[in-house]
Amino acid sequence: MKKNDWSHFALSFNKRAIKIYINGKRVINIPNSQAADRVKIHQADWGGFHGNKNYMSNFRFAKGGNELYERNATDMSAVEKAIAETGKFVTNNILFETAKATLKPESMEEIQKVAEYMKKNPSVRFEVQGHTDNQGSDAVNDPLSQQRAEAVVKALEGLGVDGFNLRAVGKGSHEPVADNKTEAGRAKNRRVEFIKK
Repeated sequence: MKKNDWSHFALSFNKRAIKIYINGKRVINIPNSQAADRVKIHQADWGGFHGNKNYMSNFRFAKGGNELYERNATDMSAVEKAIAETGKFVTNNILFETAKATLKPESMEEIQKVAEYMKKNPSVRFEVQGHTDNQGSDAVNDPLSQQRAEAVVKALEGLGVDGFNLRAVGKGSHEPVADNKTEAGRAKNRRVEFIKK
């Protein structure tokens, strides 16, 4: 806050969750307060800047908004947002053992996100595409990408997703999204895409 200037305070109270913002920046977040059914606003005399008084003006109260934890556009998961905007979810966070179709344990966090989306949208069908970089021959990369896509499908099924809504497709290195001449580019090309059908 600046001396001799107005600051905008915003307070959100939803059942037990309290959030306070100053000039658009959240400064307090209490997700599970012990407050009862009301909020009391009280101005203490803190003396202001060098004895100047603080003033409060332009009060606005609004009722309604979203229920606690109700999701809106800004709360959408990365999967939901990508599907809504592009019809597909592309990730480089599903990792495999080198030259194998064995998922690394850290991949399950990303796969779990897709599983949660599909459980909330049970009619959605995905083509699960496996993509590789250009290291190695097509004779190796094509079947490897297929096996990796199948491994992702199997992992999703293990999380309770209906396999009927999933189709594994290996794309090998035929559809790069970056330059395979650099390691950074190859890392981007090693990806899994979930295409909504």
